Amino acid sequence: MALEFSDWIALIISSSAVATIVASLLHHYFGIQELKQKERIAYLKERLDEFYSPLLFHFKNMKSWGEWESPRTRIYAFSNQELIRKSGDMYEIMRAKMRLSSLTVRELWFEWQPIATSPRPWPQSIQDEFDKRSQKLHEALEDEYKDLKEKYLKELGNAEND
Repeated sequence: MALEFSDWIALIISSSAVATIVASLLHHYFGIQELKQKERIAYLKERLDEFYSPLLFHFKNMKSWGEWESPRTRIYAFSNQELIRKSGDMYEIMRAKMRLSSLTVRELWFEWQPIATSPRPWPQSIQDEFDKRSQKLHEALEDEYKDLKEKYLKELGNAEND
């Protein structure tokens, strides 16, 4: 059974319409995937820049001060006023950006913060506890920063390859 001219035209038009619909759906799907990837990259960058970097700055600063002030007895140190100011700065970061932190960092923060804001001078046992908690929180921040940085760079690499 041979196709007539009008049948060929109908077949060509219908296959063009199907091809257009398929192409449109594929374009839409890949556009959504690209948007999701951009959102992931932006979120990782926000976590790194707005939360982890500022907190790590404060902890590295406290550690340097402790090493300068008394390297054998204290790991993290500041004058009472400076520690209260730094704790306040870190509290504001936590309050405003807590959604960017991990559960581990949040838990360690809430263990560390009451000691950091308690009146000084501290007995040696409190100083030791402060140092221990500071070190745990600092290490957790560094580990998570490193992991997030790797994820961020991987996502950037994937975005450039697409």
